[in-house]
Amino acid sequence: GLDGAAGPVAGAFRVRRHGIYLNDAQYPDGRVVPPRETGFGGEVGLRVEEAYLEFQSRYARVGFGSMYRNWGLPNLDGFLRSDYAYSQEEVSYRVGTDRIYLIGMFASYGDYGTDTTHYVAIHRLEVRPTDNLLFSVSESSVHGGPGQSMNWKLVNPVGIWQIARTDGDPPYNKLGQLDAWWRTGLGFNVYGSLLADATNDNGSCCQMGGSLGVEVPRLAPGLLVRANFSALQSLAYTPNNSGENRVWERYTVEQIGIGWDKADLYLFSIEAEWFPAASLWLRPKLDLQFRGAFDIRDDRPPAEVLPIWPRILVGADETTVRPAIEGRWRKDWRWPLEVEWDVGVNFISDYANQPGVNRTDFVGNIAIRLRTPRWVFGLK
Repeated sequence: GLDGAAGPVAGAFRVRRHGIYLNDAQYPDGRVVPPRETGFGGEVGLRVEEAYLEFQSRYARVGFGSMYRNWGLPNLDGFLRSDYAYSQEEVSYRVGTDRIYLIGMFASYGDYGTDTTHYVAIHRLEVRPTDNLLFSVSESSVHGGPGQSMNWKLVNPVGIWQIARTDGDPPYNKLGQLDAWWRTGLGFNVYGSLLADATNDNGSCCQMGGSLGVEVPRLAPGLLVRANFSALQSLAYTPNNSGENRVWERYTVEQIGIGWDKADLYLFSIEAEWFPAASLWLRPKLDLQFRGAFDIRDDRPPAEVLPIWPRILVGADETTVRPAIEGRWRKDWRWPLEVEWDVGVNFISDYANQPGVNRTDFVGNIAIRLRTPRWVFGLK
């Protein structure tokens, strides 16, 4: 990886070879990146994770390329945009101050194998009236279709907030989100998110998602404890209608997520962040997840059965209990050595929503990095 900055221009280029690119458990069929054959046969899990240039000033930024960005609340993956997802080429911008700013991105993906193109635009207005309070309003749209071009009313940051519109030209999927975080002054912080899907097509309105949580930042020196509950109802279904009027509601690109890549679930989490030493950071975590039978590739049920359709969980609930521990240790030699890990055990009941099918999986990763010294070049 390379990072650099010169005056108002900053950029990065990172290439990573990792087996997760060939078999990633978070996606239904495991494969994320198209295989690249080597001269010796076999496949190489190689991917350019980030490659971008950003032009920066005090009150504005414009970026081009693939970037990891998380638009969630502190320490949470964002519903609309998450750095847990895989980066894609885009145009991004940020305008404003530290107290109030508008951030956005738009991209065009030819991901359906024909002349069909998938357009994505996301905008987020964040306001921090005090250091103890943060709230934001976000809007996202996904549109496209055979022979359709990008619709600038959905991309233009001046004409955003199309959530409440009901016109269907072009048909598009709309998502809106509210976030809030508050340091109460009573020794704990509270936060919450609410996400609504308002696709402008018959029978495909009002899927919901959200999170609620509380954190105690000073339970002991260097120790923070956080508890969180999340629920997400099928925000990635594709509607059954077809042809030019199809609403491009599938909120993925080549099975690569833009936001938090989960659907049809309840998730309870409790975790702690602890610094036992300046060079060591630990995060033990316990997750309890209930997941319904649908995945992100399923079609929505017909409109006539929606009133009696289960709200979130469908079929036999797949139940997962996962104790895990994440950590990072760093030794500041001239060439700094850094070790990161995230290891855990998944105890799964009714695996893949099949009653009576149980399994136990060890899931995790360990990374060892030897970093170069920081080099600074200057001209006089």
